Amino acid sequence: FDWTRARRLWQIILKMVVVLGFLVLTVQFLRYWMANKQYVFTKEDVARLAKQYAGQDHEQAFSKVVVELRKRYPGHILPDEDLQWVFVNA
Repeated sequence: FDWTRARRLWQIILKMVVVLGFLVLTVQFLRYWMANKQYVFTKEDVARLAKQYAGQDHEQAFSKVVVELRKRYPGHILPDEDLQWVFVNA
């Protein structure tokens, strides 16, 4: 019987168990987080704000929306240099 080979096999199995355990814990954490996360504002708030500035020049409307969001939700809106807007005309 080759003890070196058996020991190596057990090391591989142990590593696999540790990696699998880590993956299971990560998935469980992500499921818990997704089930319990809270949003800062509702989609109704955003829709109401968007309708308020609808029909205006896009640049002005986006600027006004950002200003209003920063007033209502301080600390939750990115600074201007980090903002990226996607305009969807649907």
